[in-house]
Amino acid sequence: MNRCLELAALGLGKASPNPMVGSVIVHNNQLIGEGYHMLDGTAHAEVNAVNSIPPGKRHLLTKSTMYVNMEPCSFYGRTPACKDLIIKEKIPHVVIANIDTDHRVAGLSVLELTKHGVKVDLSILHDKARWLNRRFFTAHLRKRPYIILKWAQSKDAYFAPLKAKQHWITGPAAKQLVHKWRAEEDAILVGVNTANIDNPQLNVRLWSGKSPHRFVIDLNNRLEQNLHLLTDNQKTTIYTRHAILQQQKPEIYHQIEANEPVLPQILRHIHSLQLHSLIVEGGAQTLNLFIGNNLWDEARVFTGPNHLFEGIPAPKLRSGYLHTQQQIAEDLLQISYNPNQSLRS
Repeated sequence: MNRCLELAALGLGKASPNPMVGSVIVHNNQLIGEGYHMLDGTAHAEVNAVNSIPPGKRHLLTKSTMYVNMEPCSFYGRTPACKDLIIKEKIPHVVIANIDTDHRVAGLSVLELTKHGVKVDLSILHDKARWLNRRFFTAHLRKRPYIILKWAQSKDAYFAPLKAKQHWITGPAAKQLVHKWRAEEDAILVGVNTANIDNPQLNVRLWSGKSPHRFVIDLNNRLEQNLHLLTDNQKTTIYTRHAILQQQKPEIYHQIEANEPVLPQILRHIHSLQLHSLIVEGGAQTLNLFIGNNLWDEARVFTGPNHLFEGIPAPKLRSGYLHTQQQIAEDLLQISYNPNQSLRS
């Protein structure tokens, strides 16, 4: 099962909105096949594991055990149901880490496999597998994306200078790592001030992979129209209170109701697009909005080596939330998890 999880992790940023899944097939304690879900819309892990077995060894399937970290799918979507493949190949034993929380599966495959005489063992490395797919489980159980807060602060804990201008706090290594993170997540969000001051591209130009869907909170229509966010070819959605903007450009603008809290509306909308993870990159006001409403799961905070001496104070988390820290060249990276929201065991 550990090998399944290693394989599954290779699908980070590619398998969504499906879970990351790896599968291993074992005969007499020898691995004879393995695979993972490489890309949304393509063959699932179980199919790739079966297809990886050389033709001369396919007969061993009827005496083998399949390990898979997520319950095999039970319905025909863009690909056939994996539980049907297991039944067809007469695999006698399946070991599963997590039951799928998608209502179209949710234990149905286990029941069907059992009816066909397949021995099913459950909950092997359950917590570790659940943590790997925390984006998927958060989306299904909480009906919102998994939320990652990200910011950089000076050594004296300032977020930005008082004067509205772009100011880089961290070095090139941290910047490249952020682009890697973007390639791993479905969506990214900033506030209107960050968009206007920094003119960010919010893409993965320093890494390989798919750029996330970009979102901007601009409730009062202050966004400048010559920004990268509006002039390049990457998908951008802008949240506004102005109905006329959504009517004129529904592909760009999404209206937020003035008499309802902002964040729940935004998160419901992002969830409706089947985007299972969201990086919030600023500014300080936007980050504090998420923190103040306790709507975050993970925070990744860089502290640069230099002082600003004055400026906009950086957001603050409780010290007890800190989980790990490491040096990224000259910058310190600290990662925290919200114990009130996190699926971490």
